[in-house]
Amino acid sequence: MTKKVKYICDKCYLFLSEATSIFAQGNLREVISIWEYEGLIKKLILKIKYDGFFDIIDELVEKTFERRENYIPEDIIITFVPMFEKKERQRGFNQAELIAKKVGKITGRDVLPLLEKIKDIPSQTEMDKEERIKNVKDSFQIKE
Repeated sequence: MTKKVKYICDKCYLFLSEATSIFAQGNLREVISIWEYEGLIKKLILKIKYDGFFDIIDELVEKTFERRENYIPEDIIITFVPMFEKKERQRGFNQAELIAKKVGKITGRDVLPLLEKIKDIPSQTEMDKEERIKNVKDSFQIKE
């Protein structure tokens, strides 16, 4: 029997708290992320994205919903940030979509692809929060 690898220690488990809301312009009233993209979360997402450690997704989402209710109000839509089509074809997956689908599975909700990426942008791996916000400006649009 193989032992299941554990990526999140008990101390780090405390950091799986809810991220703050981001109030958006346009047709979206509010965007809520599950986590802040920093520290442990950033390290884990980079392991998924660049090293293919997909089992991190299960542990990350499951442990997050252990810390809070897995109920999502009816007026909340679960979606994900899309990748530029060419980059997604090269990588073979979109980690944000995989995470969103796990959230949908746990909460019993559909995941809707509401956005499309219309501009290819430089990698954001080494950028800070402000640089990432500036980098993605005008890169997405709501699907028809």
